[in-house]
Amino acid sequence: MLIQGEVNSGLEGIASDVRLLSITDLDGAGSELIATTKSDAAGQFRFDIPTLDQGKTYYLMASQGKTVLGGLLQTVDAARQVGVVVNDLTTLALAFTLNSFIQGDHIRGDEASRRAASYSYRNLVDQDGTLASTLLGNEESAQRLNSLANLFAASRTSPLIREQLFELTAVGHDHPSTTLEAATNLVQNPTQNTLQLFALAQQVDDVYGNALSADDPPAAWILFLEHFAAEDASDSPMFGPGNIAVDRRGDLWIANNFNPDVPTSQTPFPSQTAIRLNPGGELVDGRPIRGGGIYGSGFGIGIDTKHRVWIGNFGFGGGTAVSPDGAKIPLHGNGNSLSVFDQDGSPRSPDSTTEFSLLSKQYWRNSEIQPSRQPSGGFTEGDMLGVQGVVSDLRNNIWIASNRSTHYLQDPSHQPSKLVVYPKGVPEEFVEYVFDSRELNSPFDIAIDSDGDAWVTFQKGGEHQQGGVAEFSFDPITGLRLKRQFESEDFNAPYGIAVAPDDGVWIANNGGSPAHVGHQVIRIDQQKDSLETFDVGDFAGPWGINIDGAGHVYVTGFSSRSVFVLQGIDRGSERQRGDLLSPLRGYKFNKQLERPTGIELDSLGNVWICNNYSTNPRDYGARSVFQILGLADPVVTPLIGPAAPLL
Repeated sequence: MLIQGEVNSGLEGIASDVRLLSITDLDGAGSELIATTKSDAAGQFRFDIPTLDQGKTYYLMASQGKTVLGGLLQTVDAARQVGVVVNDLTTLALAFTLNSFIQGDHIRGDEASRRAASYSYRNLVDQDGTLASTLLGNEESAQRLNSLANLFAASRTSPLIREQLFELTAVGHDHPSTTLEAATNLVQNPTQNTLQLFALAQQVDDVYGNALSADDPPAAWILFLEHFAAEDASDSPMFGPGNIAVDRRGDLWIANNFNPDVPTSQTPFPSQTAIRLNPGGELVDGRPIRGGGIYGSGFGIGIDTKHRVWIGNFGFGGGTAVSPDGAKIPLHGNGNSLSVFDQDGSPRSPDSTTEFSLLSKQYWRNSEIQPSRQPSGGFTEGDMLGVQGVVSDLRNNIWIASNRSTHYLQDPSHQPSKLVVYPKGVPEEFVEYVFDSRELNSPFDIAIDSDGDAWVTFQKGGEHQQGGVAEFSFDPITGLRLKRQFESEDFNAPYGIAVAPDDGVWIANNGGSPAHVGHQVIRIDQQKDSLETFDVGDFAGPWGINIDGAGHVYVTGFSSRSVFVLQGIDRGSERQRGDLLSPLRGYKFNKQLERPTGIELDSLGNVWICNNYSTNPRDYGARSVFQILGLADPVVTPLIGPAAPLL
């Protein structure tokens, strides 16, 4: 196999030592060197080597003093000649993609993180060293990468610029010794010395073009990509993506609130599809998942120990709620089932009935028709209504939040909200815990701790009528039991919930309505039975919440249209628990992110966010998911139980 390449910096070829290496397994003690060579004065080099293993991921490292450049080898084909460029752009793309896994010239990773890295890297740069089309479609991120590339190119030829770059990217008292280390430090600390780095980048030559303008400083050095799963947002199969689950291979399974084919001038019908994306944000098999009785899935989606995907059918559509500007909002919530799919997307739950299909056609013609609550597909055991949170524990018990009471539908049976468990994933053996309207009620989300207990958020009830949180246990002998509950004036319609590696329980205090927006997240210390509250800013409306491998807390601001990151572990005087690691108003996305809900992390450290609802209520759902590249500390996927560090 012939690999012909070029090493350049600032568009100038450089002579350097060049190494071809392979990413090792996580337990690899050192780099796996394949071959070495040198580039000439014009930066040209070549490797003429035997066949490469197509099951491995290869990368290149080029060194010239303190300048270290790198990049992934995207094409591995023994039958052909491969051309590759290693430059400032590829080096930064490597840092944004694999920063948690790089130590010197050694890169390691498990199968899922290596796969995700290949997709993420090629979304940033092509093998010829130019920006990839996906990144070019996200102009602000492209400009940031070009600006940084200009700065790193200048650091090679100017010792003064390099000294300032190393100073600004130092972590504590540890200064980087190479430009690659400076790049990984910068990515892992994107709010550190942001303006100083921007000012320094403005002083150097704009060799890569399309850089940030002098009057457009970033609030943080993050790269983000918006994924439509379609060339044009209006053609996207996503319409109101609500929440995300990441499987063991790194694919994203996304709950899809509405049917994307209904004109925005009409109240949309509940979606009959789910979305599955590969780690590059592309629709798997080129089409959405269908069947299994999907009916307006909401926030509930989870993966069990057998790799099956469980989706809660909330049943959007037919609502009469009205926004402040008089627009109807489809939040009826009459879904009563769960849909289940194998890891290949094959449905394992009953499909929709003919009557349901006929009703959907009538509904498109007449928005006054109310969708029937009669079973239309999926598993309905447990007599649920408005299903939200759905998770599996490590014993494969499926926990389900049946959010609504039939009182809201004027149903004569007046069924209260409840918590339902499918023992070992068997619907016919369901057990339930019914909530009285005078107690905590309207369960929303569920998270599992290290003991296998379920922590449940409640939108309503409690002594202050603002909801709360309760802990439940389940086993075949004692059944489904309430162990303890937390009611406090600090609760304000809590929505998302997550359990950290240290078993701390974190809750997003949403507020529950546009007129009463929450602004706090809450942490429960299980050992002390105590609550801590942390402010993320007025009008934030925290919704989704998740934890990375370092215990950092990631929160979507539904109302602030941003993402907040908090210090999750108390490190004493250096950093207190609850301190914001993101900018004051959270990470923003050039006003493209509208109203985010679900947030999920993958084994590469990417942060995935559901762009759920349009800021114009008449447009209903938004049509994309966002990816922040390499921001988080990697976690094991799928998430079953507390967040588990991958490294």
